[in-house]
Order: sequence, then structure tokens, then C-alpha cells
Amino acid sequence: MIIIIFTIVTQGPAMPADLRGQIRGSLLINDGVFQAIGVISFAFVCHHNSLLIYGSLKTPTMDRFARVTHYSTFISMLACMSMALGGYLSFGDRTQGNVLNNFPTDNVMVNIARLYVSHTPSHPPPR
Repeated sequence: MIIIIFTIVTQGPAMPADLRGQIRGSLLINDGVFQAIGVISFAFVCHHNSLLIYGSLKTPTMDRFARVTHYSTFISMLACMSMALGGYLSFGDRTQGNVLNNFPTDNVMVNIARLYVSHTPSHPPPR
């Protein structure tokens, strides 16, 4: 994930003007805000993992569970905001759903990031 974020933040500003779009309106409220809220709301469907996370703690207590969930949510927010802002500030209204698709296919660093996206398992391996 760090490689992907680093790639977007460092390679985006170096892209030529013909790949860039316009930055319109507010960074926080625009036409896609309701779509974004829908995607974020989907995350709340994942509450069924809470018992698995709690059970995976070495010594499960509510304080430790709260600490793990707060830290992980904060780190996730930072990662999402870095990718979103890096992509939007670089490509404006031409930003695609997968920000890596905005970059040319001959960029080696971006291709390495694409490799990480395509080979990242959606679920951790079984123990």
C-alpha cells in the first residue's frame, strides 16, 4: 500500500499537461459526493469481521480492541485521503476510479504499483 501511495503522490505532479484535467468546485463537495458516501457506507457492512478481529488479539479486552480499531481506521483514512487528493490534484476532473489508470503505461514506477494492486490478496492467508 505504501508503494502505491508513494507512486501516486510522487508521479502525479510530474505528469504532462495533456493528461491533466481541471480542478472544479470544492475539494470536499462536488457531483460525486453521494457516490463517495455510498462507497464509504459499504464499509459499515463489514462489521461482521469485528468478532474475528477481537478473537485474534493475543489478550482480547475491549480497550485493546478499541485501540486496534481506532488505529486501523485512522491509518486507512490517511491512506485513502493521500491517494484521493494525490490523484485529484494531479488529474482533476479526468481522475479515473482507479487512479493508476490515469498514468501512461510506460511509467516503470506506476507499473510496479499496478503489479502490487493486481497481486494483493483480498483476504489474508489462512493460519
